[in-house]
Amino acid sequence: MTRLNVFNADVNAKMQDRPTIGYFKKILGAYDRKIEYFNEALNEQMDKLDQTQADLDREIQGIIEEIERLKEDVGGKLGANEGARIWKEFQRFCLYQDLEDLNKRVLPEIAKFE
Repeated sequence: MTRLNVFNADVNAKMQDRPTIGYFKKILGAYDRKIEYFNEALNEQMDKLDQTQADLDREIQGIIEEIERLKEDVGGKLGANEGARIWKEFQRFCLYQDLEDLNKRVLPEIAKFE
């Protein structure tokens, strides 16, 4: 054998155990499919999160509107100071139960008078 033949045989022997371009294409294709699957799953999750966020935003907006409505409603009601003033005036007057006995004695007499 000539030196060139020996060199070619040696190179061929060393190249036998090395991966080919086809092997790399096959491996990279598998990785591409995994990445595409991962991206699809990630996009689906992002869409779900966006929808959830939109739902939460609508719910929060509804709560804010309800709070504003309650503020307006409470604004039209008595405050503690105003209520205390009115209650002080109520205490000046007696209740029906306080005068029930007197009422039962006086009304029949007034009815007889007519």
